[in-house]
Amino acid sequence: MFRLSLITLLIFTSQANAVETSSRSTLMSVYSQVVEHNSEIAAAQEDYFARREAVPQARADLLPQIDLQALNGSTRTNLHDVDTRNGSLYRVTLNQPLFDAAHWFNLKSANALSEQAKLDFSTVQQELVLKTAQAYFDTLLAEDTLAATKAELRAFERQLNQTRQRYDAGLSDQNDVLSAQASYDRSHASVINAQRLTDDAYQALNRLTGQPQAPLIGIRHTLPVEPPIPNEAQSWVDQALTQNLRLRASQARTQAAQENLRSQKAAHLPTLGLQLGYAEGDADVMDNPPGFGQRGGNEKQSSVQLNFKLPLYSGGRTSSRVREAYHRFDESEYDQTSLQREVVETSRNAFRSVNSEREQVRALRQTIISSQGALHATEVGYEVGNRNIVDILSAQRDLYNAVRDYNLARYSYILSGLRLKLAAGTLSPADLQSLAQYLKPDYDPDKDFLPADLAQQGVKTL
Repeated sequence: MFRLSLITLLIFTSQANAVETSSRSTLMSVYSQVVEHNSEIAAAQEDYFARREAVPQARADLLPQIDLQALNGSTRTNLHDVDTRNGSLYRVTLNQPLFDAAHWFNLKSANALSEQAKLDFSTVQQELVLKTAQAYFDTLLAEDTLAATKAELRAFERQLNQTRQRYDAGLSDQNDVLSAQASYDRSHASVINAQRLTDDAYQALNRLTGQPQAPLIGIRHTLPVEPPIPNEAQSWVDQALTQNLRLRASQARTQAAQENLRSQKAAHLPTLGLQLGYAEGDADVMDNPPGFGQRGGNEKQSSVQLNFKLPLYSGGRTSSRVREAYHRFDESEYDQTSLQREVVETSRNAFRSVNSEREQVRALRQTIISSQGALHATEVGYEVGNRNIVDILSAQRDLYNAVRDYNLARYSYILSGLRLKLAAGTLSPADLQSLAQYLKPDYDPDKDFLPADLAQQGVKTL
């Protein structure tokens, strides 16, 4: 079962302490808060604790049942004279099933249901790792997008000021000013929207952790962008078919349905039980057959019984329950088959996403370089009269679109790698810890939304 180890918890504690010192949230500190405060994981844990109680409840039907009975009664006789006596009785009875196939199969079904509950809880824990990463990197993406959009706004503002100056000097016409103004206004609206999306991302993070978050520490652009290991889709599919937690839970559910079917069929079989009894008390209070024992006085009785029961007819109830169990078993098998196909599809899609986004990161990085060069060339052409203001504005827009697409691709690459591990059933907090090694404590979105080398190359354009 997916559990948080002591070492992992110690890591969480140290990370949380670091956050208190730096007043910034890290990936691991956010995850530790999610584990501690998230209501979804707490509810899932209580659900698991409740569902596993099916095992001791089913086992109880196979264990001895002991009852203590105490009676206090009044006996009135009318033979020769009317006589009334008060008496008391104490009885202890032990019932032990010797053969009850239905109860045995019920226990097997309960064990399977308990295993399903454990796997369901482990699934929630694994998915919480992905949800934490999703919320964290969505917030970083929103911050980087906001920073890039602000930089774009500043670039359009500079261009607008330059165009106005050229217009005042008679070097440009009104159309150029209006085009520059339109680009500036559109970019300003984009900044407003990007700010809202950033606030929304932090709000989603607050809801996940159950408490307000400090500014996040960003991740370095030097994070390796490598293919998955192994870099074969079928290897990941095979691993998912044996380790995916949702699929294993579905298999446990099918097993439970099969054992329940056997239990319902076993209701047609005879049962055999042993009963031991001991009673002590007034003879008049005891349930003696006529002529058994003496009237009045105290008695002690011990009894041993074998109870044999063969069901003959229950109004069709047993047969109906068997049919219902057949349908439930078939339903669980169909659901398992459907989920198995989904797991295969999810694994292959996630594998392709990792490799595709890895190539996108590299391609978009080169696109930024090309766009910087294109913008510079367009500005030079504008100065000599070969290009117009629309060409410059378009080149600037292309550059910042490439920047935003690059950041989207690098965060998508990270999340696709985690989704691939989730599909394979291997995702754990250790994967977050591996990513946390590439966090940049002094990360500033306004400066770090681009790799340092690209930012230096484009210092004039960005």
